[in-house]
Amino acid sequence: MERPRLRQAAGAAADRRRGNKIVKEILRTSDPVKLSWAQAMLAGAGIDSVVLDAGMASMLGGGIPFIRKRLMVDDDDADEARQLLAEAYPGEGAR
Repeated sequence: MERPRLRQAAGAAADRRRGNKIVKEILRTSDPVKLSWAQAMLAGAGIDSVVLDAGMASMLGGGIPFIRKRLMVDDDDADEARQLLAEAYPGEGAR
């Protein structure tokens, strides 16, 4: 029986291995509207994304502001995704 693969940090702490791909964090927020809008904007540009920590936030009541969800994209799309977020949210800076 095979052991499940452990998630390992790849480079910076915000990088995560997902299967054979590396995904990078581009947004961390507790604002569900901002998160949903960012996902829709990325999808419109043809960039797949995944939200991490959503289960943790909902497990503890969902409205707890100190549990922020992370929006992750494929390493190959990270620069373009950061550029889109920087244009959408000037002054905030993308991760």
